[in-house]
Amino acid sequence: MKLIQFILAILVTICAIGMLYGAITTYSPMKTFSITITSIIFIGCIALVGLAYKELKY
Repeated sequence: MKLIQFILAILVTICAIGMLYGAITTYSPMKTFSITITSIIFIGCIALVGLAYKELKY
């Protein structure tokens, strides 16, 4: 179960990378807001991967 959680956390992080890339490359009047929100999501996903790895390791 811990391995599945780790794999899902990695998949969510990959999706967050795609969202951040889309926010950076797409022109929008609210570009800074969308980059900020997706950056927060990306940082949360990185933290989730770290937590899942620690649980998998122990």
